[in-house]
Amino acid sequence: MINCVYVVVAPNPTGSWGWGQNLTDAAYGTWGSYIFWDIANCWQYVKDNLPFVDVENDIHAGASFGGYMSNCSLDYRLAEAEGIMLFNLLQQNGVPSKFLNFPDEGHVIENPANQLVWYNEIFEFINHYSGAGKQRPEPYRAFGA
Repeated sequence: MINCVYVVVAPNPTGSWGWGQNLTDAAYGTWGSYIFWDIANCWQYVKDNLPFVDVENDIHAGASFGGYMSNCSLDYRLAEAEGIMLFNLLQQNGVPSKFLNFPDEGHVIENPANQLVWYNEIFEFINHYSGAGKQRPEPYRAFGA
């Protein structure tokens, strides 16, 4: 992503594994609060301390916490219907959005062919809505493609 003129912000919010079991356990029963505030505070920090980041042109994406409340069909953490409901709400409210589902994946996109689709779709979406596409190299292709 660095070659694509993006600034990547990857917080480690409550519930994630990066800072020990206490941080992981703190999310139980509070899935919509601590995590939300951790991410909101992270973004406020970026806004206040990193002037080179265009905070008015931000896009939130990713898997797991990065795509909070979006998932794949085999993800046991969230019902697939919740991701579809979120997408429908975004569409009804005119928020640029796209629903990408992998029926053969769980919480993480592991199949290499699916990963290529996933990243190409994310980059195309980001580039379209951020204007970064003019500065971006050609999309990644599978070997022999």
